[in-house]
Amino acid sequence: MRCCIARPDPSPSFDRLLRLRDWVHRNVRRIKEVTILFEDRWDAHDPFDILDLSMQGCRFRCSHFAIVLRSVLTACGWVARH
Repeated sequence: MRCCIARPDPSPSFDRLLRLRDWVHRNVRRIKEVTILFEDRWDAHDPFDILDLSMQGCRFRCSHFAIVLRSVLTACGWVARH
């Protein structure tokens, strides 16, 4: 029995979702390791603030990546939860 997780011919909407995920990945700078437990910028929960701070060189945790991705997907019509 063979199990296939990824479809060989992704649908256009799935391909669009992957491209949006890649865009967020390129635009939200993440920290590589946690050395400081608390920083002011980690209190940012607005996706626009996170993107602005990221463009200024700040790095964020994966939860901030999820905040931006959820907002982008919601804006494009997908149902995304917090």
